[in-house]
Amino acid sequence: MIQEKEIVKSPLTNGATVKVVEIEVSKLISGYQNEYNIDVKEIFAKNKNICLYRCLDSNYRFYYPYTLSGDFRFYEQLAIYDWYYIPWKWEHEKSIPFVKNAQYILEIGCGSGSFLKEINKRYPDKVVKGLEITIGENQEEFILNETIEEHSKLNAGKYDLVCFYQVLEHIADTKSFLEASLKVLKPGGEMIICVPNNESFLLNAKSNNFLNMPPHHMGLWDNHSLQFLCNHFSLEIVKRFYEPIQNYHFDWFKNIIIEKLRNTNSSILFRLSSNKILINMFANILRKFYRGHSIMFVYRKSS
Repeated sequence: MIQEKEIVKSPLTNGATVKVVEIEVSKLISGYQNEYNIDVKEIFAKNKNICLYRCLDSNYRFYYPYTLSGDFRFYEQLAIYDWYYIPWKWEHEKSIPFVKNAQYILEIGCGSGSFLKEINKRYPDKVVKGLEITIGENQEEFILNETIEEHSKLNAGKYDLVCFYQVLEHIADTKSFLEASLKVLKPGGEMIICVPNNESFLLNAKSNNFLNMPPHHMGLWDNHSLQFLCNHFSLEIVKRFYEPIQNYHFDWFKNIIIEKLRNTNSSILFRLSSNKILINMFANILRKFYRGHSIMFVYRKSS
């Protein structure tokens, strides 16, 4: 239960925060049940409401309490959807030039290891390792069932490249996670972070975009908060990439447009929203003016 006078510190900087919005847990429970047929009542058992806070130093937004992350069973249920674990995505291809320059590579939250398997096919001389704790037993020898905090204890300064794709937004204790990720990276090594871009077309998603809330997402990242990491950690920015709207996200983008058209007071726009041919044409034009789902930063460890 959240107390009214409770002081909530930023999990990234331990600095001051401000409350952005309070969310009724009952809406989240019914939302996950109706949209994805997932029962999350146990995760929210001790809360009637949760809050979204903003870190005043970094602009990073995070959900509170910190104990709302999904467990193995939650991700097992999400995994039945073929769109959830796509084996090769935009961010993977964008990472290839940085992979070429690295010998020892670590992917945190590697899932079934599809990215690392592809790296081994293209570059058999690379030494790859993956960490994964949410998908149970894994038969791949290069995948360890460890957190990055556990892995960092015996692997300080081991890797030339540390990468994590669509992972950081799931982490509640971001400071501990990032410190451990930096610990295993060699000085001068590179780190790739790819997260949902909360300044992209996601801004126009309906307010009940449940997968951008607990127990799925624990934090909301954007260009400002990712850039801030250089002020707080031993990092400098090498490159940043903004994802265009991909074909595998196009129906999602199109549905957002349809919803916005139907919420206007214009009968013409409402009729347009029901015309599949015109909507497809309209969405294909608009997609050029919107940033896609993800943003990716490449950093270098400065010391």
